[in-house]
Order: sequence, then C-alpha cells, then structure tokens
Amino acid sequence: MCKRKLLFIVFAMLVSGVSAQLFNGGISLGFSGSQVDGDGWSGYNKPNLLIGIFVENTEIMPKTNFLVETSYLGKGSRFFDQHTNYSYQISLHYVQMRIRFQYTFYKSYFAAAGISPGILVKASVAENSIKAPDELLNFRLFDVPLSAGLGMRINKNWSGLLMFSYSPTSIKPYVWFRNNELVFSLNRYISM
Repeated sequence: MCKRKLLFIVFAMLVSGVSAQLFNGGISLGFSGSQVDGDGWSGYNKPNLLIGIFVENTEIMPKTNFLVETSYLGKGSRFFDQHTNYSYQISLHYVQMRIRFQYTFYKSYFAAAGISPGILVKASVAENSIKAPDELLNFRLFDVPLSAGLGMRINKNWSGLLMFSYSPTSIKPYVWFRNNELVFSLNRYISM
C-alpha cells in the first residue's frame, strides 16, 4: 500500500512538472491575401483576417516543437476591373484547427509545416455587388489545406510567421476550386 502511494506521488510530481515546463500558450493575430484557384481570376487580391489561440509543445525533440491552434480565417477571391467596373467576390469564413510542426534551423529562425482542417461557417458570392442566393453557393462544408512557411522567434513573448497554404481538394463539388493563400501572423505567448 505504501509503495502505491509513493508511486502515485512520484507520478503526480512528474506529470505536474512536465506540464508546467513543456507547454506554452498564446494568441495569434494576422492577415492573409487569398485567391481561389479555378475561378478564372488570379492574384492574392482578397485581404482577410486571422484570429486564434494556440498551445505549443516547447520541445518534442531538440529544435522541434508542435503547435495546435484554433483560429478564424477569412478566405476567398476578389476581382475588380477599373475599365468596365465589373466586380466579383467569393467570401469564405472558416474556423480551423491548425496543426503544425516547427523546426528551428538557425538561432531563432524556424521552418513550419502542417495541416489545417477547417469548417466553413459562412460563404457568399457577389457579382457587381449583387449577392448570389444561398442555395446556389454549394461550397463544401470541410476544407483541409496543407501549409508550409518560415518564422522567427522575436523574443520570449513574440514570434512571427509567414505561411503558404493550399487546399489539395476542391472547395466546391463538380468545380475544381481550391483555396490558395499567403498568411502572416504574429503570435503573442502568454505564461501558463
């Protein structure tokens, strides 16, 4: 009986020490330029907002960590022709679970790669400022883009990250539309 109590106390101390030392948390704030491949318009012409919260494992192996973030990210595309005043916009709003590995390769610089499963919470399409009816939108509910990028740990409280994100599958049935975006974010670490 005494051995069990001692084992429990040692295990509890190890678990509490590990959880206090290996995890950081914080908030992310950023923006993206996005386009929808396949819609006929090119360029990262639609600005979007990124807001999220994250938990980071500080070191799985030397120089390697793992981050999970829940975030809101706007996506879509926008086109405007000045000569004809023609405009077209796809506006997509996702809540994502961004999962990524980061590897520090030089001092405070790191490479990041991951996957960002997301659920579409709102969608709209407008042509010449006239919105399409919801029943014609028909966007897929789920999107699973892949991402890769580079970042820098600025100090113990801040890091910056530039990511390229791309959906390998179509975001709309029967039409080969894919989300494509460049995302910049600042992460603010908060002591846990």
